[in-house]
Amino acid sequence: MNKRVYYRQERRTPLPYEVVVHDDPDTRKPMTDADVRTGFWAVLAVLTFGMALSVAQMVYTPSTLDGGSYRVVAVSNGRLHTEDTVTGKRVSFPDQDLVKAALSGKIKRGDVIRR
Repeated sequence: MNKRVYYRQERRTPLPYEVVVHDDPDTRKPMTDADVRTGFWAVLAVLTFGMALSVAQMVYTPSTLDGGSYRVVAVSNGRLHTEDTVTGKRVSFPDQDLVKAALSGKIKRGDVIRR
């Protein structure tokens, strides 16, 4: 019966290594057209990303943590008409309790209510 011989990496004799001496670090290779094109597209990508972030910041309206607050504008047709304090959009609430409070004088124009 033949014994199997398994190869092991650590039993292998180490290879002699070479000392690599790099060129002088002060000498630089000349810039090629490919380098210029790569740099141009990299700068263009960074500028485009920055412009996209600035546009996103202008368009984004943050949501409030407390669920929203509204400034009372008017009461008519059984609805309380308000304006969102963050976005400025008009919102109407058909809640009869709010309408009764506004008609009785508990809620006045300019008051801020929270949802």
